[in-house]
Amino acid sequence: MKCRVLSLLLIFLIPALRAEVLPVLNAPMANLTEPASRGPRTIALNNVFGTELIDNQVVRFTSQYNSGGNPIVMDFAMFSNRTPVARTNFLSYVTSGAYNNTFFHRSVDGFVVQGGGFRLGAGNYEAVPQNAPIVNEFGVSNTLGTVSMAKLGGDPHSATNQFFVSTGANSDILDPQNGGFTVFARVTKGTMGNVMIFNDPDTFVTWDASGIHPAFTDLPLFVQFSNPATQDWRNFLINFPSVTLQAMPSGQAGTSTTLTYTILQNTNAGLVTPAIVSGNQLQLAYAPAQIGTASITIRATDSVGNTVDDTFSITVQPSYTTWKNSKFSSPELANSAVSGPLADPEADGTSNLELFFHGLDRGSLAKRPVEFLGFQGGSARKPRFRFPIANAMAGVSYALQRSSNLADNSWTTIPHSVVASTINGTATLTTIEASNAQAADGKAFYRIAFTLAD
Repeated sequence: MKCRVLSLLLIFLIPALRAEVLPVLNAPMANLTEPASRGPRTIALNNVFGTELIDNQVVRFTSQYNSGGNPIVMDFAMFSNRTPVARTNFLSYVTSGAYNNTFFHRSVDGFVVQGGGFRLGAGNYEAVPQNAPIVNEFGVSNTLGTVSMAKLGGDPHSATNQFFVSTGANSDILDPQNGGFTVFARVTKGTMGNVMIFNDPDTFVTWDASGIHPAFTDLPLFVQFSNPATQDWRNFLINFPSVTLQAMPSGQAGTSTTLTYTILQNTNAGLVTPAIVSGNQLQLAYAPAQIGTASITIRATDSVGNTVDDTFSITVQPSYTTWKNSKFSSPELANSAVSGPLADPEADGTSNLELFFHGLDRGSLAKRPVEFLGFQGGSARKPRFRFPIANAMAGVSYALQRSSNLADNSWTTIPHSVVASTINGTATLTTIEASNAQAADGKAFYRIAFTLAD
């Protein structure tokens, strides 16, 4: 008799952990210079902001200070994938206990609080032993609440143990500097207020303690410290006796990668009207014939209320249309042969568009505005030119072109670079040079070609 053994397969349905994300600023919007009366501009905000996957644990810095009987802490939510080298490096200091008893040795109000480099030792302080420097992984912008690696000036790949929290909007300051500073985490919204307390000069006064260590020029000490002769400064530090990994507190991060956008600020409603359209598009509508400057702040918010902001400026300059309206009479404006961009009503060899670009008035031309300065670089033969560009002007681009016979279809654009620029009243005197050596065979003619955008 055959016996059949039936095995019972038990299947446990374990709910998958939901990936949590935080909003970040990936590509800060560039400041815009626009011609007056231009049409609406649309910017895709999903190319500006984004979300980053984070770990399910936070790095918790527990300070020696209390509020309502509870220790004041700050939690860092680490990016899981964006900055793997910085993440591994930072966690190695955490898990080894190297960050225990570290303190903030630098605080600049509205800019940063910085630590990781020094800790309290037996009766004194000591430097935290450094691991090998790591490669720079700059990508996410340095916005309020981001955590970044500190490094040596002039060396992008010199970060070791020191880090800082941005307590202000630092994109314009830190992103272009020293290869950009690597953002590898964000402070959770539940503990960001504590970081701002640490950065508050009314609570933690900064002292120049460079006599103790050169790095202690902005050492934050609790406000009750007032007399270095009788008080031990080490008792008033922002010290973190415990730095540990803890489960991500609930409600601190969302699971949706969809962000909601709002206009937080517009300083010149009479110049431009920003609006969010189609959920993730920023539309800029310009008032007719207006010039001036506006500052626009856009906020991205995730599903649980985490935010990230970006501020950029818009400068609306006179366009060719507004220029000609101020330079020509009504009958002249009706005649494109007189007021058109290519017209030369003074017959001085300079078109209206060139006058506008160079910041010159009709009938004021004493000499051609473009000067040939000769060939630079010896045998390299790089032609150099100098000309004024109006400061209050927008909507015109220019190119350096070469021809061998002056025929209309013979002109080719050649790369160039700006080698000098000097503001001279209402114009900037600009010197350009061909990027590549030009052949010396036969005749060569050069010109500055202008393109009107508005």
